[in-house]
Amino acid sequence: MTKAFNDMHLIAALLSYGFQPSDIDTTDRTRQRYRFPSDVKKSVWLIDNGKVVSSEIDVSEVEEAYSTEKLMFLPNYPNVLRRTKYAIISKKHEDNDD
Repeated sequence: MTKAFNDMHLIAALLSYGFQPSDIDTTDRTRQRYRFPSDVKKSVWLIDNGKVVSSEIDVSEVEEAYSTEKLMFLPNYPNVLRRTKYAIISKKHEDNDD
């Protein structure tokens, strides 16, 4: 089973923690959807009651931590975000050239 996301910042956070997409749906150029296996757990850093803690969680739990501003961003996040943006924009331009 997979969970799909189109929020580029969340996708970059997942990628920075080592989650790998099982598929990237590019049928809609403006809303690419990255699908991640929902049963894979990774160790991520969270803010819990004012303390930074490590926790083994899946992509749905990462999404929850991200949306409640409890997810810590790793130092590689800006570079991963830049690469993710480039990949999405490149695909849009590639499709426009057809």
